[in-house]
Amino acid sequence: MAGSSKQPSPPSRLAWELDLRGTTPAFLPGVRVWAAKELPSLGVAHLADVMLVAVELVTNAYEHGGGPLTIRMTRSALPCVIGVEVDDVNAEAPTVGVSRFGVDANRGRGLVMIDKIAEGWGATWHTTGGKTVWARISCERSPCQTAAHNASPASSPAASEGSAIS
Repeated sequence: MAGSSKQPSPPSRLAWELDLRGTTPAFLPGVRVWAAKELPSLGVAHLADVMLVAVELVTNAYEHGGGPLTIRMTRSALPCVIGVEVDDVNAEAPTVGVSRFGVDANRGRGLVMIDKIAEGWGATWHTTGGKTVWARISCERSPCQTAAHNASPASSPAASEGSAIS
């Protein structure tokens, strides 16, 4: 079901998933609302960074990836890092740099922003086709408000850049 959210177990790792199949770019505000709802204990600047990265990754999937399939967020406590991953059906590698629309365009710089905000980002290709584009956002700029919402350290599900997964 498009737009449904679930929090999978195990409880030692906080992770959230949102099914985006069948959505359109008009759902982008819903991605922002979902991220804010799932991460209420983040500091203001950290949450703003996470929401920006999430929306930019989903936007890229709409514009270049044949549409997003799923977005996932993970949270580790020490160090506090939020992982954002978006699956799409296009196996083409994302590229960062000057906008393909030209230097005077008001669009086309999403990955440039992600590259500046995230402590790391990349893509993992699926053997069945498509890819996952991921980013990790540290909370150095704005500490989490409470430790109660933190989980045990979790590694990024897409920790090995460019590796094939099924």
